Amino acid sequence: LKAAAENKSSGICEPHCPLKMISRAFSTAVKSGRGTARRVWHQNTLAQHADHLYSGADTFGDVAPPISMTTTFEKRSHRGESEGFAYSRDGRPTVSQAEAIIGKLEGGHAVLFASGQAATFSALTHFKPKRVFVTGGYHGTHQAIDLLTDLGVIEEKCELPDNMLEQEFREGDLLWIESPRNPNCVITDIADARYIADRSGVDVKVVVDSTFAPPPLQQCLDLGAHAVMHSSTKYFSGHSDALGGILAVPTEEEKQALVDQRAILGSQPGSLEAWLLIRSCRTLGIRVAQQCSTAQKLAHWLEEHPAVAHVAHPSLASHPQHEIAERQMPGGYGAVINITMRTDEQVESLLNSTKLFKYATSLGG
Repeated sequence: LKAAAENKSSGICEPHCPLKMISRAFSTAVKSGRGTARRVWHQNTLAQHADHLYSGADTFGDVAPPISMTTTFEKRSHRGESEGFAYSRDGRPTVSQAEAIIGKLEGGHAVLFASGQAATFSALTHFKPKRVFVTGGYHGTHQAIDLLTDLGVIEEKCELPDNMLEQEFREGDLLWIESPRNPNCVITDIADARYIADRSGVDVKVVVDSTFAPPPLQQCLDLGAHAVMHSSTKYFSGHSDALGGILAVPTEEEKQALVDQRAILGSQPGSLEAWLLIRSCRTLGIRVAQQCSTAQKLAHWLEEHPAVAHVAHPSLASHPQHEIAERQMPGGYGAVINITMRTDEQVESLLNSTKLFKYATSLGG
């Protein structure tokens, strides 16, 4: 800064000198107002500071986030008024802090749940669809849809056609899109799905399970999704030590409706899990970027390997939806690779020979 000031006094101000950069950043912040626009800050900056910038979490001057373990909160008077929180099933400080970060990363408003399955169930009960259109993907999603169908909440589960333009949608339909899809890395055009939903002329919702592509990779709300769901256990947490789920929606009103419903369903996450999620969000951008880079190199190498019959990864030119992925996933193609070996024996040999990969359920950790 001293050198930059000396440069300025002598009439020299290089394009990237610290004084000019800080002046520009300060000017931008003043013009936009603190916390008024998501685009003021880079996503990696939001991952570090959004909880302090937007949630008031720095009230007590904590630099590292504290863990609030209380189950209940003292009321201000006999009338039952509380300072922000009343009972931990309704809300708790550590969870709100994590939600502030993730909401900004998603470009909307986030609600945390005890698991990805709880988030899926909450999305379905929130929108109360008559028919759910879904193809493949995570088996737990189908289990939740089937349960709600058995209970009479959902009338019918339908196959989501490859060409959605050919489908006649009705009032109350919901398109459940998983992109990239587990486990075969199929990509669905989210913006196109929203266009088709709107084109139907009736109220059709689009929900995206973006577990395989967290915010550094694709912004589902910007692409038109009415809600985006993540199993935060995977890439968001990233260390295989914190179970959780996320729903992000465009408006504060929708968030509050989900929060109220979460309290009724009892699917509030624990404070420790929320604290671990905050820790993980700090490195989300660099972790996922490196995972994607490694996966892309590995996918291209595997595609040329004689023992491999087929490789599915959105980065490959051979992937059927490669062009959609290029447009829809500007932050990277994801870190999951689907490979088909030529024989069952090769599959067995590969699974028994890995040294770094753990043969276990889950991903992203």
